[in-house]
This record gives sequence, C-alpha cells and structure tokens, in this order.
Amino acid sequence: IVMTLDSKVLDTTDFYGKFDFKFNPEIKKIKISGLGYQDEEIGLIENCDTLEIVLLEYWIYDFVTLKTATRKRKRDRKKRLPTLYSEAYEKKIFTNQTECRTKIME
Repeated sequence: IVMTLDSKVLDTTDFYGKFDFKFNPEIKKIKISGLGYQDEEIGLIENCDTLEIVLLEYWIYDFVTLKTATRKRKRDRKKRLPTLYSEAYEKKIFTNQTECRTKIME
C-alpha cells in the first residue's frame, strides 16, 4: 500500500510491486507498507518520476525488549539497504544508480 503519512491511500501495488500515482506537490512524504515487510517512509523529490524501493522483511525478535528489537532493525536496514539497492541496479532490476528520494530521519 502506498499512502501519505496521515494514512490516505494513494495507490496499491500490482503483483510485481509496481505502483503509479499522480504527483501532488503538496505531498512531501509517503509511506510504503506491506504485509510481512518493514514500513518505509520516503521523502519525495519533485523532478523524480521513478521511485525504486527495497522493502526489508519484518523480523520478530524473541526474548529482547522492544527498544532492542527496534535498534537491531535500524542497524540491519542501514547495513543491508545500500547493498541491496546496488545489486538491483547491477542486475538491471532498478534503472537509477542512486536512490531518487530524500531520507527521512528515524
């Protein structure tokens, strides 16, 4: 599901994860959510017409505090996302060599 940060649904993805919604300059950030995956919040760039996003699977950590689990997820995403994005570009799955979005601080 592709939505605004205030939960207004913009679009849903097809089987291949593709989505399409009309760019609205008022919308600065979107949230991508999928069952079994970590949510991804993305800052939109006006001159970018293709968003290529990697969603990481959502892991449940047993026998740790919520704070520890959140810290582990953040650490994992910081380590894995750049590599996964580069691999997708090398395999010609993605068309942009660099991410076409702004980072949202967690």
